Amino acid sequence: MQKIFNNILLPIHFDSNSNSVIEEAVEFSNHLKANLHLILTSESTLSFFKNAFHDREEYEMELKSTLKQLHDNTNYKMDKGLALFTSYGLGDIHKLISDYAFEHNIDLICLSYKKNPIAIFSNELDASSLAERSNCP
Repeated sequence: MQKIFNNILLPIHFDSNSNSVIEEAVEFSNHLKANLHLILTSESTLSFFKNAFHDREEYEMELKSTLKQLHDNTNYKMDKGLALFTSYGLGDIHKLISDYAFEHNIDLICLSYKKNPIAIFSNELDASSLAERSNCP
């Protein structure tokens, strides 16, 4: 069977649903034999880190530490030969995700909504616009 997807991108933010969404994404990636990219894009989550730390350097160190912990707690669940990547960014969410997708050869961007049991995203993200900008389904 030929692989359809090599790299899947899941935008995340740390809320009460994040763990279950990430678990589902890992299973999905393993099923498709695709690498999984998690990108923290929520302005509210990033604002929390920024407000909790006065120094930008300290803020970025804590954010990177949190993402490393997420990576370490999730990476072992990926099937052998597959990779998990974590990243974050500030700014326009659509631009951030579409730029990341282009730079990392993303084949599929997975989005979900809070009404969905495996959801992490509110309606702040327009899937049609994102698909058009990133040239990914």
